[in-house]
Amino acid sequence: MEKKIYLTNSDEDTRTLASKLTSKFVGGDVVLLFGPMGSGKTTFTQGVALTLGISRLTSPTYVILNQYDINITPQPPLKLRGGRSYSIGGDIDKQSTIKTLNHFDLYRLESEDQLKSVNFEEIINDPDSLSIVEWPEKLSKLPEIYYKINIEPLSENKRQITFQKI
Repeated sequence: MEKKIYLTNSDEDTRTLASKLTSKFVGGDVVLLFGPMGSGKTTFTQGVALTLGISRLTSPTYVILNQYDINITPQPPLKLRGGRSYSIGGDIDKQSTIKTLNHFDLYRLESEDQLKSVNFEEIINDPDSLSIVEWPEKLSKLPEIYYKINIEPLSENKRQITFQKI
């Protein structure tokens, strides 16, 4: 897949972009989020989560993994500050293949043995799950197929987000 580059000017723009890109994901997909500390990886994941009907997503920095059950039903768009909205359950046919959102944050990972304790390999290979991994640089081996999203801060609020399927 060809690389696509997007610019966002705020956290809300980043969540909105993530919401739109969620329509490309199906059960079994793995999304690897690259970028420096504070670049917006968790913000991006929040946009995906909102689209999947998860209203509150927090970073699993201290526990490595948070899992969220997905039960998508079409709903009116969720209105947020600034007049933005998220369409929950937008592309039901595609997103209905996602039963669980797995949110990994590997920032504090000290050894890959910690991944075994949360069944990392089994979880990212689950055909009913969407797995999002922050700090995939900590992995010695990346999945064979994944979406690579690189978030590069250009200024305090502006980000360049590169999206590509590998």
